[in-house]
Amino acid sequence: MLAAVYERLGAARDVLDVRRMPRPEPGPGEVRVRLRLSGVNPSDWRARLHGRGTPLQWQIPHSDGVGVVDAVGPGADPGRIGSRVWVWNAAWRRRHGTAAQWTCVPDRQAVNLPEHVGDELAAGLGIPFMTAWHALFADGPLDGATVLVAGGAGAVGNAAVQLASRAGATVLATASTDEKARLARAAGASVVVDYRSSE
Repeated sequence: MLAAVYERLGAARDVLDVRRMPRPEPGPGEVRVRLRLSGVNPSDWRARLHGRGTPLQWQIPHSDGVGVVDAVGPGADPGRIGSRVWVWNAAWRRRHGTAAQWTCVPDRQAVNLPEHVGDELAAGLGIPFMTAWHALFADGPLDGATVLVAGGAGAVGNAAVQLASRAGATVLATASTDEKARLARAAGASVVVDYRSSE
């Protein structure tokens, strides 16, 4: 398979190399996903720049993505083969991230997708939406609550605006430009404050 790989830390242009690698085989409880798109998160490029505190031999980067299950390991449901899924945390404590044609993840980290969800959206669901969900719902339901989201146009912030407004909260968001304010409003923010304005 083709994959982006790095063997030393640094900027993408200096350390990433596209090469042929053996296609991974799913282990016990894992599924293999033929990837369509890979999502890039700040944690991915920070790991490539600074490492994760463990020795680096080689790494296929990126945590999130979208694709189709094409094989399962022992103990995983063979009925999942052919399922379109979004993948989260593929590169966490594993060498095979989503910047490749295939990756293997534990079965629960390949989530079935409804047909109406496009690949572009699905590839970016993982870390941003899961982070937002945990931040919002750790203390219970939001229906009737008022929620302030700092940075309502960023990946996690925009996900938080969408999730909170859908859960029945009144969402206030901050943004730094008119364009970002439009994104936050489109996601469901009732009020958007330009945090760089003195008015």
